[in-house]
Amino acid sequence: MSTVTLTRVQPEFGFDVVDEHGIHMRMDTSADHGGQGFGVSPMNPNFAVG
Repeated sequence: MSTVTLTRVQPEFGFDVVDEHGIHMRMDTSADHGGQGFGVSPMNPNFAVG
């Protein structure tokens, strides 16, 4: 099973995500939904896999 670590880096919804292999991804939501838009939406990686 994969392990990921989320670290909040923006006050609203911004996170740095790191998996067990050290792969980084920034996640956020758009300003329309209260974020800053500095990373991918949490739904985008789900669509890329599937």
